Order: sequence, then structure tokens, then C-alpha cells
Amino acid sequence: MDLQEELAGPRGALDLPEDDEAFDSVVLRWSREDFDAVRSRWPKTTLDYGPDYATYATRIQYTARSYSECGAAHAWLVTGRLADYKAYADAAGADPAEPRTRQEFGTWRTGSDPAGALLWPPARNGPCWCDSGRKYKKCCGTPARN
Repeated sequence: MDLQEELAGPRGALDLPEDDEAFDSVVLRWSREDFDAVRSRWPKTTLDYGPDYATYATRIQYTARSYSECGAAHAWLVTGRLADYKAYADAAGADPAEPRTRQEFGTWRTGSDPAGALLWPPARNGPCWCDSGRKYKKCCGTPARN
């Protein structure tokens, strides 16, 4: 398995529209604080996240870049919090273990909290989207990680 296949994980193909129209992509990412809890709560559906947050952040970066390269007008990163996700799934009557529920939550979250959606890629000198506290160019945006 090559590096791109490893980073992509078992997610499969990107969810792209059938036609050639411009589209926005939404990539849900779990907060650093909630990452371990999400993985332990739904281990079967989160195998593609990787064993740690650094691997997960690399996969999120890869996914956002892939959407951008596939023609997304905008790639939005939206942060999910476990408590908000559980409340969303309960209100929607949806199974939180289902990947579709996470996808719908990311889209809902983008509309309900537009300020919480970050346009990818961030400015090189701006803060990194992964909450590391470093500049994007020194963190997820460094050429060595891409």
C-alpha cells in the first residue's frame, strides 16, 4: 500500500457531485479534546482516523486537499464536538455510529455555525486548523507533511 492509500484510509472515494458544476466540500474534524472519546465510542467506524491525532490531522489535510484538487470551489473544515454530535443525532433520530450521520452533522454544523467553519487552506502565517497553536506553514501546511 502506498502512502496516499495509507493516508486515505478505508474511506473509499470522495463524495463528489456527478456533474461538472462547482461545489463546496465540508470536512468534519473532531476536536483534539474529543478525538480519543470519539474513537473509543465508535471504534468500528473510526478505524480510518488512525491511531493518534497527528495521523488523523494528516488524513484531514489530505482529504481537504483532495477535494480542492477535484474541483471544490471551497473546502470547509468544520470542528465537531462530541456533545454537539450526540445532541444532533438524538434530535435527528439518527444512528451516531453511521458515517452518513457524521457527514450530515458536518453540513448542518457549517450552516448553523458559519463562524466555526474554516476555509481550507488557511493563510500560511495564520493559525493551523488543527488547534496545535502553531502557524499553518509550520504545522499541517509544511511541505514535509504534504
